[in-house]
Amino acid sequence: MNARVAIPSGFSPQEYLALEHDNAIRHEYRRGLVYAIAGGSDNHSHLSINLLTETNLHLRA
Repeated sequence: MNARVAIPSGFSPQEYLALEHDNAIRHEYRRGLVYAIAGGSDNHSHLSINLLTETNLHLRA
């Protein structure tokens, strides 16, 4: 028994950029498919930067 999977045609890069330009919700573009992504706060950004910095410093040692 063969299962068939429908592959959506998706968006072109130009269509994706037009969508993102005027949209309050941010999306990720991957191989023609568009996924909504969670928004981040300033605190989240600082936490992420601090974690990456500490990891980088630890790996250099």
